[in-house]
Amino acid sequence: MKLPPLPLSRVSLVISVLCAATVLPTASVTAQATPPIATGTQDAAVFSAPELGLRFTPPVGSVMRAEALANGMSYSLADSSTNPSWRMRVATIEASREGTTPATQIADYLALAKQSTPTLTVLREETLALAGFEQGASPDNRLLLVSVPLEGGGHGIAGQFVIARGEEQFLVFSLLADGPSFVKTEPQLLACFKTTVVRPLSDVAFEKLELLARGARLIARMDAAALRALTSDETRFYRVFKPVPNADDREIGYLSVRVQEGARGAIDPTRDTAKFEGDDIELGLLVTVDARAIVEGNAKHTVDVQSRYWLAWDSSSETWSVRSTERQGAAHRSKAQTGIRSAKSTGNPAPELHVINSSSQGMTREPSIWPVPPTYLSQAQTLLIGRLLPRDGSFEGEFAEYVYDARESRIPQRKETWKRSAQGWTLESRVAGNNGVMTQEFDAQGNRLKRVDIDGTITVAITPEALKSLWKSKGLPVK
Repeated sequence: MKLPPLPLSRVSLVISVLCAATVLPTASVTAQATPPIATGTQDAAVFSAPELGLRFTPPVGSVMRAEALANGMSYSLADSSTNPSWRMRVATIEASREGTTPATQIADYLALAKQSTPTLTVLREETLALAGFEQGASPDNRLLLVSVPLEGGGHGIAGQFVIARGEEQFLVFSLLADGPSFVKTEPQLLACFKTTVVRPLSDVAFEKLELLARGARLIARMDAAALRALTSDETRFYRVFKPVPNADDREIGYLSVRVQEGARGAIDPTRDTAKFEGDDIELGLLVTVDARAIVEGNAKHTVDVQSRYWLAWDSSSETWSVRSTERQGAAHRSKAQTGIRSAKSTGNPAPELHVINSSSQGMTREPSIWPVPPTYLSQAQTLLIGRLLPRDGSFEGEFAEYVYDARESRIPQRKETWKRSAQGWTLESRVAGNNGVMTQEFDAQGNRLKRVDIDGTITVAITPEALKSLWKSKGLPVK
């Protein structure tokens, strides 16, 4: 019996909880949910896109979404996810000809708009006073708003706000809005534009290189001795739940983590170890994660996940296997993912990461392939990051690395902040293209105590006895 497709399967959620590389999904990020006010920015959440050197305060209640494009990130904003009265996209563009400025960019836009709609009305064409980064000079910019008659009657609003961010490179806010309601919308958007803070492109590039250099130095310290020190006979358990205001927490799942020495071939638990040969015999770090999730709160609808992450002692190669089985009554379906990164060699001078996804319905014909960037952190290292980062006081602060994101199927840059805390250490993670922050708390030995994802999901350490007692008290199936 087959299961019907789920609009939002908890399989993805559980796998993202298991692998810290997928901590930041590109779900909508909503500013503070308070009623809109006249200017529309007081008390609103500040949006930051460090990879663009951009900060601004969107109107209160704005819904924001990030999208990875071939030439960088794009951000969409609207006042509502359904029937918005305005929507806007923020992206970077390069000049189509030499000598382009925000003013000439706007002039070209207006000329093109008049060709298609000669009867449009220019509402605003002006330069705004913006805050330069760290109180620097206001960046060159130009704003254009026009009223466009609609075929069915009435009018709509279109426009661009262009900001210079480097030589012949620009940030562009492209706007579409409902005409009749724009008398209320315009003050909010103008206030939003005026909060924009832009860093020079050279500063952004320099900071990126510096953070990646710090990350490279930290990863270099994760040598064979550091990896071997992670192995233990201990199994750690974690509870995964979502707090519910004025109600009992909603259980999402639980997982166990074991860290041992193991053969490469052990990522497939069904194989006979006595029959391993060739590369499968090689020993390395083996992280085993087993989990169970409850789908949409239905105790009879579960997902069991078996994950195995293997890393060579010199970190030169890795492989992993994630297998999930979803069950609802007599129906079930399975999915699997296999990742392979081979070591650099004469015949493989530029290592690549190959990821193959399959299901009980079929297998992808070709693996997804990415070149492995410098300052790359393996899946196993990502899971055990708290025990690998320095805890002797030799390093605190910001760094960056690249980590494979299974949910997004990409290898984004991740900016980290490592700092002391009352319990031991805290790691704050921000993925390029997402304004959310994932926070992990570790004890003095670097063992993970708690993790809070941007959607509010919490993963917390728990004893197996306490876990069984809790789940049984809620009538949930626990192994």
